[in-house]
Amino acid sequence: MSNYTPGPWEVRPEEFVAGRYVEPTVWGPANKHTGLAQHIALIRVGLPNTEGNARLIAAAPELFEVCKRVSDEIGSADYHGGISLACVSQIVAAIAKAEGR
Repeated sequence: MSNYTPGPWEVRPEEFVAGRYVEPTVWGPANKHTGLAQHIALIRVGLPNTEGNARLIAAAPELFEVCKRVSDEIGSADYHGGISLACVSQIVAAIAKAEGR
């Protein structure tokens, strides 16, 4: 898999900055070289589901990590037909983030 900006990512809602309109954006953590937050995505307004799309994009790192964790747990020798409560908690948190809760 190719590299991606590690999470957490967050949605910054639309706003006016320095006298101009800024569309909703998804930002990652600060770049270790510049100290500035990393721009992940610009979300176009006026389209159906704009906010939901932004939340889903922002939750991508957590959703990816929990999918990897579930895959690892199911593939482990200790798997007996269930997943750990910690893994379930991580799944619930990632879904809640994607849904804006």
